[in-house]
Amino acid sequence: MSGYSTDLLKMLRKAYLTIFFLSSLYIIFPWCLKIILRKRFLSAIKISKKVCLTFDDGPHPRSTPEILHLLKKANAKATFFVLGMNAEKYPHLMKRIIKAGHEIGEHSYRHTHPWKCSPGQSMRDHILGQQSLRIFADSNKQILFRPPFGKLNLIVCLYMFMHRRKPVFWNVNPKDYEQNSADMIFRHVKENLQPGAVILLHDGRHNDSHSSDVTTTVNALQLILQESKRSGLTLATVSDALTSSNPLVEDHLSAVELS
Repeated sequence: MSGYSTDLLKMLRKAYLTIFFLSSLYIIFPWCLKIILRKRFLSAIKISKKVCLTFDDGPHPRSTPEILHLLKKANAKATFFVLGMNAEKYPHLMKRIIKAGHEIGEHSYRHTHPWKCSPGQSMRDHILGQQSLRIFADSNKQILFRPPFGKLNLIVCLYMFMHRRKPVFWNVNPKDYEQNSADMIFRHVKENLQPGAVILLHDGRHNDSHSSDVTTTVNALQLILQESKRSGLTLATVSDALTSSNPLVEDHLSAVELS
C-alpha cells in the first residue's frame, strides 16, 4: 500500500511539474516578455515628446465617422487598431480612415482573450485578423499590432515574431468602454496628458457586455482634443512618434509591410 502511495505521489508531482512548465511557457514567459516590450515601446514614445491617440475595436458606424470628423477639425492624426470582423463589415469606414491619413494596426479578428482560449483558437484569431486587413495593405502599411486585452501568450508571441509585428501598448487607459460620462473619461486623460502619453480609447465595443455607448467616447474625444491644443501638445500616429524619436529607435522599429 505504501508503495502504491509513493508511486501516486510521484505521478502527481510529475503532473504538477508538467502543468507548471507548460503554463510558464504559455503564459508566464510571455507575461515577462510583455513587460520588457512595453517598457521599450513607451520609452521610445516618451523620447518623441508626442502624444498618440489610439482607438481599438472599430470601425463602428456610429462613432468612427464622428471621430474622423473631430480629428480632421483638430488637424490631428491617430492610430486605429481594428478588429478584422469589423473591417470586413465596414470596408467603407476602413477606406475613410486611410484616406484621412490615419494609421491602421492589427487587433485580431474577434478579440479573443489570449489566456482564455486554446492555442489553435488564438492563432486562428490573429491569422484571420491579418487576412481581413490585407486588402488595405496597398493604401496603408500594416505593421503595428495591439494584442487583445494587451496580453500575450506563447502563440501570440510566435505570431508577432513570425510576421514581424510591432506590439503597441498604452499608458493612459480611461476605460471608456465602462464609462457613461464623457467628463469622467476626459478627467482621467487630462490627469495623465503629457508628452509620451499613449491614450487608449475605443471607437467600437468588442462585446455587448460593455455598459458604455460609443458616443460617450466621441464626446470625450472632443474635450481631449481641445485640452491637447490648449496644452500645446503634438498629436501623432504611433509610427510617426516612433520614427521621430531618434535614429536608433527608427532602426529598431523600422516599418515593414504585411508579409
